[in-house]
Amino acid sequence: MTRRRPIWVLIPILLLAPLAAFAETTVVHPKSIDDVLYNPGVGVEMWNRTTWANTPEPYPEVNLTYYRWYWSQIEPERGRIRWDIIDAAFEDALAKGDRLGLRLMTVGGRSKGAYEGKTANMAVPEWWAERVGGTWYGNTFWPNYNSPEFLEEIDRIMTAFGERYADHPALNHWDTNFFGCWGEQNDACVQPRVDKAEHWWTAETYRKAIDLQVKAFPGTPFMQLGKSDSTIYDYPMKVKKMGWRVDCFGDYGYFGPTWNHMEDAYPAILERYGDAWKTGMVSLEICGTVKNWVEKGFDFNRIMDDALAYHATSMNMKAGNIPEEWMPKLQETIKYMGYRFRIDEAEMPTHVGAMDSWTLRLEVVNEGVAPPYHVYPIAVKLESDTGDAWVHKTADVDVRTWLPGEHTASLTVPAPELATGTYTVSVALLDRHEGMPGIQLANEGREGDSFFYRLGEVKVVR
Repeated sequence: MTRRRPIWVLIPILLLAPLAAFAETTVVHPKSIDDVLYNPGVGVEMWNRTTWANTPEPYPEVNLTYYRWYWSQIEPERGRIRWDIIDAAFEDALAKGDRLGLRLMTVGGRSKGAYEGKTANMAVPEWWAERVGGTWYGNTFWPNYNSPEFLEEIDRIMTAFGERYADHPALNHWDTNFFGCWGEQNDACVQPRVDKAEHWWTAETYRKAIDLQVKAFPGTPFMQLGKSDSTIYDYPMKVKKMGWRVDCFGDYGYFGPTWNHMEDAYPAILERYGDAWKTGMVSLEICGTVKNWVEKGFDFNRIMDDALAYHATSMNMKAGNIPEEWMPKLQETIKYMGYRFRIDEAEMPTHVGAMDSWTLRLEVVNEGVAPPYHVYPIAVKLESDTGDAWVHKTADVDVRTWLPGEHTASLTVPAPELATGTYTVSVALLDRHEGMPGIQLANEGREGDSFFYRLGEVKVVR
């Protein structure tokens, strides 16, 4: 629907007619669509995509992949980092238009290593164990996290990673890591369990390790394992404004009938960090597989509603087919996970002078449950029927502040470098890296495979 809105001004009568014509604006209301929009960093994420021969069927479209590596895999010799392993993941992501989340781990896995005459499970390389020290708990090596050399090694490896990948177009987020089993800050993989306080990390060590990771990846979204312990975890969550993840989402009885994560563990996290989604992404990783949910009779609809109530942006459902009857609910959930932008109204002048800047006003609704966590510049394009085009891109509006609800963006657009004529006005939210996918909008009018959406027309007068 289109209507014209005159703007009246008090000016001399002889100039009234021509200036009124130039001051006239066009207001449009782009039609909305109800499609699932597979946008950057949003929806179901895949685990180690390069290790999968084929995507399970049925399975939703995926554009976010999560990788985690043991230190022993990445740096078998000090200074000889296996960039080929990590580069392969990034190259695969670029080829698919994916984004990546990354984590490094120091405990867990089945890789073998030797320390103090014993050979068993060691997630760090042997040279690292000798330098930093640690303790065997059963057949699992537990590092000495409070050794000064521990932070030195973290600084060195994170600096190297940051220099290579901090501004990589495919990097979506960094998962705070290094501590405990699988980097998840627990001792669940150790038997017997770690029972000596001095073998855990101090608050000071933890804060310093967080700082080293953030220093290496400035501007990169971070997330922290969801914990309710304020003595340590307030620092990354409340001071560093990180998002959070949990690793047994959907557990309504996975480990037994008397205790579960959803009702007994997560409420305390939500109570303490329930607003963290406003500045950092929430990511949910399931226990086991979806097949286990089927076997245990979990309520899939309830779990999907929980995901939206948590303000989740992504959900790691691991490998395995998803039952056909669950796909409609999953797709409906993905539709509102993370951000979902719809232009409700756009206002632009009917005429633009060749020497004049002008204003494009957008009324945008975020129909999702969270904002984006990366910068997406807004681009305005004017294009003629013959293909003459002019594009202006601005990062003056920070879409990361667009929480669920209504938002207004008033864009000051410079005079277009175009000849006199009528031009189609289009708008896009683009990735800041050339060649990476931008944001799809919940509107009609998309121009082919581009991320521009047609709004209306303007006449350029020279």
